[in-house]
Amino acid sequence: MGTIFVSKNEAKTILQKHKDGTIFTATFLKRTNGEKRVMNCRKGVNKGKTGGGLKFNPGSKGLLPVFDMQKLEYRFISLERITEIKMRGTTYVVR
Repeated sequence: MGTIFVSKNEAKTILQKHKDGTIFTATFLKRTNGEKRVMNCRKGVNKGKTGGGLKFNPGSKGLLPVFDMQKLEYRFISLERITEIKMRGTTYVVR
């Protein structure tokens, strides 16, 4: 489809509005060391959850819970540190 430049708020909206099960690639800077990370991930995966649930609300901390498709583990993406999203043939570059 092409490349679209978006703001951080628009990127958050794009990620939150897409349905669970959507596979996408996110590029972001890690909160721990500022290292660039590219993650192929999926929203809304429930397999392997123990039912204990989280002890905090990820949305209130600016985090998006996803399933890392390479490591086969759950991860959080900081919505404030995201730099690019590739989803359904479109690349969204965050400015």
